[in-house]
Amino acid sequence: MDRTAWRLATQMAGTSVALEVGPFGLIAQATSDGALAIVGAERPVLVSGQEREGQGVVRYREGDTVEIGYPSRGAWSYVALGGLEAPREGGWLGSVSSVRVQRGDGIEGRGTLPLRRLAEPLPTLEGPLVVLPGPHKELLSAVLKAEWRVSPTMDRTGIRLEGTAIPLSDMGSIPSEPQVIGTVQLTTGGTPILIGPDGPTIGGYPKPAILADRSRDRMGQLKPGDVVHFQD
Repeated sequence: MDRTAWRLATQMAGTSVALEVGPFGLIAQATSDGALAIVGAERPVLVSGQEREGQGVVRYREGDTVEIGYPSRGAWSYVALGGLEAPREGGWLGSVSSVRVQRGDGIEGRGTLPLRRLAEPLPTLEGPLVVLPGPHKELLSAVLKAEWRVSPTMDRTGIRLEGTAIPLSDMGSIPSEPQVIGTVQLTTGGTPILIGPDGPTIGGYPKPAILADRSRDRMGQLKPGDVVHFQD
């Protein structure tokens, strides 16, 4: 959902794999002394009840409870451990980009990491969503003029936005055609859905815009209730 945050977390941990933690957070128990890198949404990080500075390396002891709380800004965080490797089988969800972690699973990695922090705020946590004209650009001006709010209906498949519906006349359903991550697709009710990394690769709905690449990670950090403005 946020490639920039993932890249920073994995670089800190010296690995290419990270656990993606959504808006509802994570609670885990340490089975040995160690450290992990957490980068992404601004949210409380507690180790056995003691709050730690987020956006960097967090150390813990065997038996500690590590809790990643509900975000105050942004939606997704990336937790990386040194030496963590991608599972080779089982549990595939949606696309080959992700493996689902279940309650009770164990994740192993190297126990030591150098203490690092982000020198600057994560750039994907604020700003407008910059778009390019899509296949149905005649609807783009209406999308740009409106103010939208992120619905609680959101996941890696897509993010639904709420607001004043855009009249579609006879364009509510069209022949299916390809779409990419970051496509701004209008539902039959005239409100947008932002297509996420696990979203469908084709769609039979109007597509007035596509997010510019620099706004894809910003899209990934939207959480329910956030106000959204599009900019061309």
